[in-house]
Amino acid sequence: MNRTTDWYETASTTADDYRLTETLNGVPSNAYLLTDGEARLVVDSAFGVGDLRETCGELAGDSARLLLTHTHWDHIGAGHQFDRAHVHPTESAAGEVRIDSLSEEFVGRPKRFVEEHLAAGGSLPDEVDSETFDVPPVTGVEPVEAGDVIELGDRRLELVDLAGHSPGQLGVLDRDRDRLYGGDLVHGDRNLYVHFRDCDIRRYIESFERVIELREANAFSTLLTGHNPPIADEDLSVLDTLRDHLESIVDGDRTPETIETAWGEKHRYRIGGTEILTKPSV
Repeated sequence: MNRTTDWYETASTTADDYRLTETLNGVPSNAYLLTDGEARLVVDSAFGVGDLRETCGELAGDSARLLLTHTHWDHIGAGHQFDRAHVHPTESAAGEVRIDSLSEEFVGRPKRFVEEHLAAGGSLPDEVDSETFDVPPVTGVEPVEAGDVIELGDRRLELVDLAGHSPGQLGVLDRDRDRLYGGDLVHGDRNLYVHFRDCDIRRYIESFERVIELREANAFSTLLTGHNPPIADEDLSVLDTLRDHLESIVDGDRTPETIETAWGEKHRYRIGGTEILTKPSV
């Protein structure tokens, strides 16, 4: 198995854009390739098992420029393969992004994920050594903030504040193509992770409000996230539902289950078909 076309599952999201998914330990992680003629931008870089830059190159020509919605390890994995990387300054230091840029919570997670993937009968590309696999630092980092606009050929990509899951999470709004690239605003299987050290449930609610307002203004009709298939049209009502769930937790209307996780003791709320993990104190 090679690290490009064999490893990534690719799908078109518009006539010019692609979703590239690598699945590790049963978890899909998406990167997105946006193009306009000779201009290309990659949004997030998934786990980093595969050669993302080479795969993007085979689809649309070499892509040297990356935007990270946030810096959790499953979004920065292949970031070191790119020459330039945009990220909110809260989530980088000294011109680079490291696996411990926010906290030490993610150190050791890549190797553990690979080990569990193999133990479950999964395979890796031939060039990947499971014993030494890790996520190298992302260099060439350039700070960007909510409100900035990235010019991609004739396209204008607006950066949107999506803080809550992480302190500097950014969305990428493409009004012309009705798309919002939302990082982990909605986590896998439409669950919510608000349990990491730098998560902030109240800022998360504010981000949902911001995105709902954009949806109501017809700024986008499809939400593209880090671990889900596209969420579109009527299904975007999930934004209201998840916002309401978080508000009910903050208001004290929900009783959590205390569980032990890889990150220590956390609270789990099961509301309808949604699972929400939070810190013990919200």
